[in-house]
Formats: sequence, C-alpha cells, structure tokens
Amino acid sequence: MSTRSCIALAIRTGFRSIYCHSDGTPGSVGRTLLTHYDPVQKVAALIRLGDLSVLGAELGEKHDFDWMYQVAADQRASDPRYRMCRAYGRDRGERGFGTMFYETFSGMVDTLDYCGTPWLYVWRHGAWWFAAVEPGLTVEEMGALTPQACDAHP
Repeated sequence: MSTRSCIALAIRTGFRSIYCHSDGTPGSVGRTLLTHYDPVQKVAALIRLGDLSVLGAELGEKHDFDWMYQVAADQRASDPRYRMCRAYGRDRGERGFGTMFYETFSGMVDTLDYCGTPWLYVWRHGAWWFAAVEPGLTVEEMGALTPQACDAHP
C-alpha cells in the first residue's frame, strides 16, 4: 500500500497543491523535497506538473508512465527516468490530475483529512514545512522539514 501525501506552495491568495501517491513519508518524499526542490521557482515548476504517482529527484520530461516494467530490475536505477517525477497528466495523459487551489489552509487540511492523506508538505517563507494531517491542523503547528525530521519519520 502506498503512503499518500500532499505537496503545496503557499502563495499570496492561498495554496496551490498536488497529490503524490507513493512514499509520502518525511523520510522519502520529505527528504526528496528538502534535497532537490529549492528555490521557489523549482517548487512552482513541480506544482505545475500536477498530481504525481512518484516524486523524483528531477522534474524530468515526458516519458512512458510504465517504463519500469519494460526494463530489467537490475538496470532500473541506472536509467535516467529513475530520477524523474512520474506525473499522471504529463506521462500518462490523464485529465483531472492538475493543481488544486485552496483559499485557506483549513480548507486544504479538511480535504486531505477527508481523503485520508496522511502527510502534508508546504513551501512557505522560503522553506519546507511538514505535518501529519489531522483534523484542525493549523499552519502554525507545522514543523520545519529538516534532515533530522526526515530521519525521525522514515
């Protein structure tokens, strides 16, 4: 089973967000965001990709969504696509998987809680913040995403 997460960008009028299906824990998605998605221009480009099956270390380019099943297991990690995001819209051509917009943080949290999305990551004030999604979560309760936080939640 996959650990889902939401990746969001705080903007002046609210929050733009995307869903990520796989490996949503701070030790995986969190570490990838912290290591590879800074400055805000790169974060914004990630959000523009829309919903993801997999967050990669690189935004990448359009590629076959199921490429991993066409490559021998021992060769996957050396394939350039291994480091790329796998996006439902760009790579599989699906519609309805674009960026979501929320005017309020509480509106975003309510939706995530209803959908059973356990982790939230927000780029805000030039840094990544994270929290486990729970009813009533406020932006002030989010913790700074640090290497130590990633280690604490593998």
